[in-house]
Amino acid sequence: MKRSKRLQAAILAMALCLVVGCSAAEGQEGHTEKGEKEKITVVVPRQELDTVGLVEEYVREFEEKNGIEVELINAAWDVCTDKIRTELSVGGSSYDVVDFDNSLVAMYIENDWLEPLDQYDGAEEMKKTLVEGLVDKFTVDDSFYGVVWNNDTHVYLYNEKMLNDAGIAEPPKTWEELIAASRTLIDKGICKYGMPMCFSGNGAVNEVTCAIYSFGGNVFQDGKLCIGSDEGALEAFKTLASMLDEGLIDPASLSYDYEAAANVFLNGDSAFFIQAMPGLYTTANDPEQSQVAGEIKAAPYTITNSKDTNVVLTVPEAYAIPKNSQHKEAAWEFIKYMASVEFDKVKAVELGALPVYEAVFEEEEVLNAHPEFAEMSTQVEYARGLDDFTWYDEYSNVFQSELQSLLLGNITAEQCVENIQKQCAQYEE
Repeated sequence: MKRSKRLQAAILAMALCLVVGCSAAEGQEGHTEKGEKEKITVVVPRQELDTVGLVEEYVREFEEKNGIEVELINAAWDVCTDKIRTELSVGGSSYDVVDFDNSLVAMYIENDWLEPLDQYDGAEEMKKTLVEGLVDKFTVDDSFYGVVWNNDTHVYLYNEKMLNDAGIAEPPKTWEELIAASRTLIDKGICKYGMPMCFSGNGAVNEVTCAIYSFGGNVFQDGKLCIGSDEGALEAFKTLASMLDEGLIDPASLSYDYEAAANVFLNGDSAFFIQAMPGLYTTANDPEQSQVAGEIKAAPYTITNSKDTNVVLTVPEAYAIPKNSQHKEAAWEFIKYMASVEFDKVKAVELGALPVYEAVFEEEEVLNAHPEFAEMSTQVEYARGLDDFTWYDEYSNVFQSELQSLLLGNITAEQCVENIQKQCAQYEE
């Protein structure tokens, strides 16, 4: 069948467009036609505290001020992480700014998926002024790969009214004091449990790892898993299992995710929440969301086994630039804007988000809006992240399974740490 002249002309036009398009694409990175806005694609999880659309507002403000269009993919953490890992693993170039989770540092860097940020204007100043632990977490071999946008450092909260009613002068500082205070509060009928914990999912690894740190223990040393022989790890497992068995920890914690555990505290069923996300303080003191509004305080220290092991867990998220991004300079401009001191201050005041810059903790306007940051900042000084290794997912699965067996009474603490060590040996090879 002969093609019509109109169809032939259309085909010829399409061919010419393809040729011209290919020629235009060759050459400098991120090239756009004259008059067109440069466009970047950003993939980050939603800021949990942002119920008013503040991040979206600032993204659109960035577009107006910089003439750069932003496609913002803002979804749940697991959705974003799956998208990012899939794209980066095949060498894709669709994303220009991605979320860089604290638990994926070793994987992303070993696979050479990200661009070092040290070369960009303003990076050195950021490194000097951000909270030190947040910089360290995303620095590998002296190269800086991520600018933290979400300071998810867990903090120790307590119910001041409950402690006053029980005649307890100050929040406990050690595990021994925590156990004694919990017993007193329960015996006097002031609360049902000392505290809830999240023993389900990845949150369980976070909670127990921090407990291990607080006993002076380590999961990894010199790049090797050492949980099976670490005395601090063993003591942490023993203590948590004993507290759960006695009812000092809410027995339902076996199935709790973070939100479920937080609800126990918000409902007034417990006096302590030793690893609370920082935004929970604001929620806990909001009478529309909490049964204990006006009763909750942040401790000026952390729960520890001794004065030498003060620690809180930090599980932050950072902005990063993929190695194959075609718009790296525009991506960096976005990161500078969205991770600026100015926006950090706005998020702190309006959302109650924990600052990522040390100086913002001391801002008068910030402390007037959130006086609890004075105590929280002393806890943040002891922030420590999770250990970095490429097979974290496999380790997490083994850890969760053995922890459940321990807490159900099926194995001893000694067997628990030994089983984790043995089952993970295959991943270290």
